[in-house]
Amino acid sequence: MQTAKLNDKHLKMAKQLQSLHKTNSFYTQIPDYDYDQLKKGVVCFACSSFKLDLNKDKVVCLECGCVEAADLAVLRSVEEFKLLFPDKKITTHSIHEWCRVIKSKKTIRRILSTNFKLFGHGKSSHYDDK
Repeated sequence: MQTAKLNDKHLKMAKQLQSLHKTNSFYTQIPDYDYDQLKKGVVCFACSSFKLDLNKDKVVCLECGCVEAADLAVLRSVEEFKLLFPDKKITTHSIHEWCRVIKSKKTIRRILSTNFKLFGHGKSSHYDDK
């Protein structure tokens, strides 16, 4: 219940700890990347494989056999897209190109319009969080 008295050793140790303190974490340093150099496509939520096949409204992994609703797979891909490219707008075309496994733009548009708010009309339209 009593506090120890601080001496010069304690002050020296505190100064040394303070000098060793790093403000930039290694884990926050993100490497440079470009949209064109990244592999595009939906990844399996279990094994991260790009080898997926669309079977009606389900996405099936050809590596591990996991099955996921196509809507959920597209929404995961949208979240990845938003994380990697926060400045790019979410459009039907950009997500269709990003997902690759979903062949129909109509399906992409339906998923986006169900889960996001549409802004604009025509080619300038884009989606954002509700």
